[in-house]
Amino acid sequence: MRAPPWIWLSVALNVALGLYWLGSSRPGAPSAPGAEPVVRTQLVHGPVRVVRTNIIVRAQSLTWREIESPDYFQYVANLRAIGCPEQTIRDIIIADVDALYARKRAQLVRTEHDEWWRSEPDLDALDTALRQVEELDRERRLLLAQLLGPNWDAQEQTAQDRPGKRGPALTGPVLSELRPETARQVVEGWTRLHDEYNQYMKEKRAAGEPPDPLRVAQMRREYREQLERLLTAPQLEEFLLRNSAISDDLRRNLEGFNTTPEEFRAIFRAKDAADRQLMYATVTSLESYQQQQAQLAKQTEAALERALGPERYREYKLNVDPIYRETRSLTADSGAEPEAVLPLYEIRKATAAEEAKIRANSALTPEEQAAALEAARRQSEAAIRQILGEDAYRRYKNSQPGG
Repeated sequence: MRAPPWIWLSVALNVALGLYWLGSSRPGAPSAPGAEPVVRTQLVHGPVRVVRTNIIVRAQSLTWREIESPDYFQYVANLRAIGCPEQTIRDIIIADVDALYARKRAQLVRTEHDEWWRSEPDLDALDTALRQVEELDRERRLLLAQLLGPNWDAQEQTAQDRPGKRGPALTGPVLSELRPETARQVVEGWTRLHDEYNQYMKEKRAAGEPPDPLRVAQMRREYREQLERLLTAPQLEEFLLRNSAISDDLRRNLEGFNTTPEEFRAIFRAKDAADRQLMYATVTSLESYQQQQAQLAKQTEAALERALGPERYREYKLNVDPIYRETRSLTADSGAEPEAVLPLYEIRKATAAEEAKIRANSALTPEEQAAALEAARRQSEAAIRQILGEDAYRRYKNSQPGG
C-alpha cells in the first residue's frame, strides 16, 4: 500500500511525538532482584558548578512495515495506536483504497478510452464497463464506510456537488499505474490549459478578432513541456493517444476506415511529430508560421503514405475528406448500395470544384454567376439521380439538410 508523500510526512511527525511522549512519561525500569544500586560519589571542594544535563531518550525504532498491513482494518488500528489524527488516517486510507480500486478498474474494465483507436465505442462493451464501474464503486464505498464510519464521504460529496470539468482519461495499463502525485499534476495542468484557452477565446470573440495561432501554440507548448517533465516517453504517448486534439480529430474523421491500433498509432506519431515542431517553431509572424505549417503538412503526408502503404493511404485520404464522409452518410440514409458511395463522391467533389471556380470568376455578373451555379447544380443532380434511381434519389434528397 502506498500513500502520497505529504501524508507519510504527517504520520511521521505524529509518530515522533508519540514516541517522545511514551519515552518521557514511562517509569524507570526496575533493578534486577538482589542488585544493589551503584552510586558514584565525589567530594566537592569549593563552589559547586551547576552542570546542565541533556537527557536523551532512545526509543526502539519503528518502521512503516510494522505500521502497514495488508488487512485494512489492522492498518487503521495500527495508525490509531500510534496516535495518528483521524483526519490523517482518513486521508491515508481513502488515498490507498482509491489507488487499489483504480488498479482493479484498469484490470477489469474496458472503456471507450481504452480502445483509443476506435471512432465509435463498442456499445455492448461500454454497457458492460459501466456496470463494472458501478459495482466497483459500490464495493469501494462499502469498504470505506466499514473502515472510517458512515460519514466518511461527507467531504467527497461536497466536492462532487461543486461544478467540475471533464478531465483527461488516465486509463489503460500504463496510465492507471501513475503515482497519485503525478496524476494530480497532469490533471491540474490539463485544467489550467483549458481554462486559459477558453478565457483567451472568449476575449477574442468579444473583441471580434480571430485567435492568434502563435499564442495558442505557446499555451499548448507550456503544457507539453510539463507533460514531458512528468511522464516517461511511453506514458506521454499513451496519454496523448487518449487526450489530444490530434487523436480526437482522428477518431472523429476515421469513422469507416476501420483502423487498427498499429495504424492509428502510426498516423498519430506522424501528425504529432509535425505538431510538436510547429509548437516549438521559432517564428515571429503569422505568415512565417503558416509557411512552416504548409511545409510540415507535406512532410506529414509523405510519412503517412510510407507508414500505411499506397492502398491504405488512399482509403485514409478519402476518410478524412469531409465531402466523402457526408456522401457516405447520405448514401447510407438513402438505402443505396455501398458501392454507390465512390461515384457519388466523385460527382459531388467535381461539382464543389466547379462551384468554387464560378464564384472566383470576377468576369461574371451576379446574374451570370447565379445562372452558372444553378446549371452546375442541375447537372450534378441529374447524374446522382441516374446512379441511385428514383426511390433512392428521393430518400437521398430528403436526408440532406433542408431536404
